[in-house]
Amino acid sequence: PYTGQSGSIIIGAQSTSYYYYGYIDNLALTTRAKSASEIFDDATLMFYYSFDLTYPFYGNGLNLLNNTAYWSYFTSYSNYLSVATTSGRVNQGIRTITTSAYFQMCCFYPMAIFTNKPYTFAVWIYPTSIAGGSIVHVSYYHSNSGSGTNCYGHDVIALTYSGQILAQLYQSPNFPSYVGRRISINTWIHVACTYSSSNGLILYVNGVQEGSVSASTYGACGYLFFVTLGYSWNVGYGSSPGISFQGSLDEFYTYRRELSATEILALASV
Repeated sequence: PYTGQSGSIIIGAQSTSYYYYGYIDNLALTTRAKSASEIFDDATLMFYYSFDLTYPFYGNGLNLLNNTAYWSYFTSYSNYLSVATTSGRVNQGIRTITTSAYFQMCCFYPMAIFTNKPYTFAVWIYPTSIAGGSIVHVSYYHSNSGSGTNCYGHDVIALTYSGQILAQLYQSPNFPSYVGRRISINTWIHVACTYSSSNGLILYVNGVQEGSVSASTYGACGYLFFVTLGYSWNVGYGSSPGISFQGSLDEFYTYRRELSATEILALASV
């Protein structure tokens, strides 16, 4: 615990003669020493949604994104449609109600603004149908337009028509993918994909590496990406059929780094 003296904290200036010029966001004082892994998470965890009550559509990560805000001309927002709370893998999750249901957040900049930056997406799924389905979709615009700007909205993790899990990325003009095992319905399954220029694209299922694709580069378009769970606006590229996911989702994580196999296994072990 903190054992120092009480007093005021000055932010952005050392004195009236020395000022900080720039942006500051999400300043927090923690009255204990954080571990190295906690600080690493603070710096690299972009989104975390547990979907637990009493605020299931509020982010649980450091960024605390609120999924009830609204889009207003290039102002960042997060939103959802036709999803409801349900029993999750851990406490509560969300389930899709219609074939156009989605849960969306904004914005994931490393994958869109810069080329070849590492990332990780991980989520628990409970499919009630395995005849195809978008699980994690990224797009330049909230309704998936923008392909004319070289920003091709595409599924990062999805189900094929035959019920196989796939992970893919955009590498102009192609969409390299790894298609893994066929999964079962009405069962909680943990899926994750990671990317780095050295290790390429890796697909994990239930904490175990399913396979990988060698890809030292991927395409970036220069715009922020929306991340959407469960829906792709009927846009399918590569091996993804571009149809909606039917079922439940829980414990969604997005990192701007490549998680290790040990870290993925930890997420899949809850």
